[in-house]
Amino acid sequence: MLHGLPPAFDAVALGEGEEAVIQLGEYALGRRRLEEVSGIAYRGAGGRIEETPVRRVANLDSMADPCYAPGIYPAMAGDEKLKLIMLDESRGCPYSCNFCFHPVKSGRDWRVRGAARVADVMEMLSAETGSHVFRLAGSNPPPEHRRAIAEELIKRGSRFEYVSFGHTRSKNEDYARLRESGCVSLFFGVESGSQRVLDQAANKHTNVAQVRENLLRAKQAGILTSASLIAPMPFDDDASLRETVELMAETMPSGVSVYLPIVTPGTTWYKEAERFGIKFDGDPFLALLKYQVRFLMPPPLWDPLPYSIGGLSYQELVRKTAWVTEELEKRGVLTGMNDSLLLVARELGIEHGAVRGLNRKLFMTADMDGIQRVATEFNRKVREERGK
Repeated sequence: MLHGLPPAFDAVALGEGEEAVIQLGEYALGRRRLEEVSGIAYRGAGGRIEETPVRRVANLDSMADPCYAPGIYPAMAGDEKLKLIMLDESRGCPYSCNFCFHPVKSGRDWRVRGAARVADVMEMLSAETGSHVFRLAGSNPPPEHRRAIAEELIKRGSRFEYVSFGHTRSKNEDYARLRESGCVSLFFGVESGSQRVLDQAANKHTNVAQVRENLLRAKQAGILTSASLIAPMPFDDDASLRETVELMAETMPSGVSVYLPIVTPGTTWYKEAERFGIKFDGDPFLALLKYQVRFLMPPPLWDPLPYSIGGLSYQELVRKTAWVTEELEKRGVLTGMNDSLLLVARELGIEHGAVRGLNRKLFMTADMDGIQRVATEFNRKVREERGK
């Protein structure tokens, strides 16, 4: 990454940055040499790029509290931002999905904030911001930790509402208890409804029966389910894409996000591209690092990808993605909705499809006044609900 940055940049953090930023401060004060800073890439002698070993935060309870004070985050003083508070409750993932960057960034060992500590921080941030809604941001929280947080919130009589990541491989998850604790929505990484594709392309360590069971059980408990799909995946064909559509039509999540297959440096898809039929257009490293997924927009409006998959060009991949999206909509499955947007719809008291349409219209037309009105109304609603 440093190769593509101006010489003014001395270093970039590798993975998590909390340990590195403190040590970089010590370097700036002359108390530490640059090569002694953990988890960075830097320019060494003659401009050569050097790396130091990554050191991740071992104990998340030792991390500083999240700070949303207006003096640090001026937009929090008014209504420039939705007061939907992000909170890291876990990091790391022991699985190794072929497409996923999270184990590269945060390691394969689960690390958690204790349940009591999570509840403490939620109470503190709620008092400071006036909001009662949260997003637990861990990309793959251990199921037992999610349950522990739920039990802690119930024990305290907390009245928070939150969204979190769900597990397609969970067994005997007590979704009713999660809902009782304030869990409004869970985001499930489904990716495909084809067992062959899950095994060959994704390495998901789950099966379609588990996916089906968890989506249905969460829904039965009153939790709004959100599913992500990568379509097409490597090795997908028309039959496997139809399997994916059928699984979503059977389980009817509250929202589905359909993504193009994104190849990220460090992942198995990137390192073993040939095995997955991925062919890059020249050296893709910097282009892939800088690629921005336009989550608010349908995939046909994303920037072109610098690779083909299975002989399919970017345009052909987009057509496959668009076909899946159109088929889902025909079957009554709402696309373009994730867990956070489902929570926003709930707080505003607006139907899911209407919120999706409003969201796209406001951002595609750069309607700043409209965006401001939605943010103001959302923040008013979450303040009122907290005060009840």
